[in-house]
Amino acid sequence: SSLAFVYQHNGQPERAKKALLTAKNIYLQLISKNPRGAHNHIDIAVIYKELEEYENAYKEAILALELRPSYEEKIAHFIVGTFPNEYADRFEKYRDRREFLTSKIKSLELVAKDPNHVGYHIDLALAYKGLGEYENAYKEAIIVLKLDSRLKPRAEEIIKNLPPEYWQRYLRDR
Repeated sequence: SSLAFVYQHNGQPERAKKALLTAKNIYLQLISKNPRGAHNHIDIAVIYKELEEYENAYKEAILALELRPSYEEKIAHFIVGTFPNEYADRFEKYRDRREFLTSKIKSLELVAKDPNHVGYHIDLALAYKGLGEYENAYKEAIIVLKLDSRLKPRAEEIIKNLPPEYWQRYLRDR
């Protein structure tokens, strides 16, 4: 793909495109032999981006990130800095979802170790809410109420921030 950049820089877009297509085919072969090689997914993402195949580029960049989480900042810079805005927005949502998933996993582990720790249940309720798992978020907020009635305002705040039917259910059931 370096050759493609030289061609592009020297005003030879057709030769640049041909070089990119050749590089794309080579990387597709490399990936078929080693699908877990994050660096190959990043390289082909760059090639796809240069070919303006943004959807493929985005998918490859995300795959590289899942294979090698330490690439997150590089990939964030690549997507946010060089892709059309809708991909930057998708990436931010993807990052948020990853954070909520991480929080959910950590909170579930902590609740398993100490089921009476109200803070763990609050964190778990918020993670569930962020992931759109509203029923689980509601159940965790109810657990918070049962563990420590002094935290009623906090639990109610969580429930109020769920879809309206959960607040109605809470008012009906209490």
